[in-house]
Amino acid sequence: MITKSFRSLQERRQIKQDDDLKTRLVNFLHSRRVPGREFVRLNVHSGTVIVRGLLQSTHAKWLCIECCRHVAGVIKLVDELVIDAPRPGAHQRARCHPASAGARAESAVLMNK
Repeated sequence: MITKSFRSLQERRQIKQDDDLKTRLVNFLHSRRVPGREFVRLNVHSGTVIVRGLLQSTHAKWLCIECCRHVAGVIKLVDELVIDAPRPGAHQRARCHPASAGARAESAVLMNK
């Protein structure tokens, strides 16, 4: 009975420490204005932090990881962040589409009349 209550006390203490660390991590990411921080999920267990989520750039990922590393209490950091950057040239193809180019030329002719 005593060992069971002692274990329970240790578990509750560890959960409180994990929750405290997670709160400090979230506050630090917010204070540093990490882009996309609202899409980052943090799992904390005994000083090990697992960072998951979807970010828009390598800079945002780097900043998120570096901020998490500098919070007191982080012993190990597991990076599971994914970068969801738009494909290079995806928006350029839409602008250079032949149909839209023709429509622009047609509207330019109409405006000059």
